[in-house]
Amino acid sequence: MWVQKGMSPIYAIPKDIEDLIKRDKVPGVLNKPLSLSTYKDYFAALLYAEDFYIEVLIKCVPFDVH
Repeated sequence: MWVQKGMSPIYAIPKDIEDLIKRDKVPGVLNKPLSLSTYKDYFAALLYAEDFYIEVLIKCVPFDVH
C-alpha cells in the first residue's frame, strides 16, 4: 500500500471480492465463524463491501454544492 503524507491510503478492492459484491454474493469468509484465524479477512471483507457501496451511492446521489 502506498501512502502519501497528508492523504488517505490508496488501495483497491480485490477483484474477486468486488465481483462477489456486485453479484450480491457474500464473500466466503463472512460465512465462517469469527475467530483469531478469520478475524483479519472477515473485517477486510466487510470494509471492502462498505467501500464498494459508498462508491455506488456517491455515483447515484446528486450533491448540491454552493
